[in-house]
Amino acid sequence: MARLPISKESKDRLVAILQEKRNLELVNPSQHFSVVREDPEDNKFIDCAVEAQADYIISGDAHLLNVKAYRGITIYSPKDFGRLLTTSEKGK
Repeated sequence: MARLPISKESKDRLVAILQEKRNLELVNPSQHFSVVREDPEDNKFIDCAVEAQADYIISGDAHLLNVKAYRGITIYSPKDFGRLLTTSEKGK
């Protein structure tokens, strides 16, 4: 599977965020959903997002992106999420 190209600066920023561990939460989903019918393996991401009460799922997976949103969780491509962050940072 091809991955989206990402700049070294973006990679470094992501690694720094992950190393802080303040934005990470280990979840063990208690519910399992059948939302992504085209690729049932992708439902695990929905399961985890619901359990964690996430606001977003960021994914380049076409099957997840086709869902668009589920239970108030918006599913963004990395590019669209980057635009959202850029727009919100400009508004500060």
